[in-house]
Amino acid sequence: MSTISSNIKCHKIEGIWFIIESKIKENYVLANGINTYYVEQGAGYPIILLHGGMGTANGFQNLIPELAKKFQVIAPDCRGHGKSDNPSGEFSYKLMADDIAEFIKILKLERPLICGVSDGGQIAFELALNYSELIKAIIVTGVLIEISEDYIKNSMEGGLIKPGVVDFTQFEKMLGDFLPIFSKAYSPVYGPDYWKTFVQEMSKVWLNPKEFPREKIKDITLPVLNVQGDRDNLIPIEEALRIYRLIPHSELAVAPNSVHIFPHTNWELFLALISDFLQRNGKND
Repeated sequence: MSTISSNIKCHKIEGIWFIIESKIKENYVLANGINTYYVEQGAGYPIILLHGGMGTANGFQNLIPELAKKFQVIAPDCRGHGKSDNPSGEFSYKLMADDIAEFIKILKLERPLICGVSDGGQIAFELALNYSELIKAIIVTGVLIEISEDYIKNSMEGGLIKPGVVDFTQFEKMLGDFLPIFSKAYSPVYGPDYWKTFVQEMSKVWLNPKEFPREKIKDITLPVLNVQGDRDNLIPIEEALRIYRLIPHSELAVAPNSVHIFPHTNWELFLALISDFLQRNGKND
């Protein structure tokens, strides 16, 4: 285990958490057959941050220290992402939820909060549907419950032609300056060219209607906060409203002038929008 310097630590005295000093810890744990890399900081009620597709735990580098002032924050790299391996080469939202469920059990986390961005939000939905006993509440952003014609059109324009088929010239154009960052983040485990294999395999998830929960989303009984960017080019506001109306105990926050990945590009706004929900749900019953 290695350690990255930081400046926050919490200590519990007679049930009260006091901020003293802390460090971001890096570690690995074998969960569901996956050597899972994760970072951890802070003390208090546990919250797991789940990154989006092509992302890593490092994408939360600004958010983690702020949340760690009040919470125990854990951010894993999902299977086949970043520094976590994926021996089978398989991907699905349900499978990645299985991984996180096992991760929760191994770390002995007591009903953590889950906060998922994009693909991380899809995984959070699967956790809420299949492992509600393990988690307390979920925050999602940039999520779908059903593939639309516009979603398919936008995906094709970005180079995702059909499941398993990618026009990499168009895809690289769509990624722009993010491509070298993405490639470098995934190189330590798989090498510099892995990103193409990753995108091909994940396209089988992104473009598969069966991967999305559709109407069964109404079976979620946990508290849910959906934070939707009003300028999200992938997810329309109408989809967020549909989700809000289908889930019994749901809340909806709309982030002004915000794109799909705004939790990373404007993390201060994201933190402001989720703080009240975290405070209300981040405590033992």
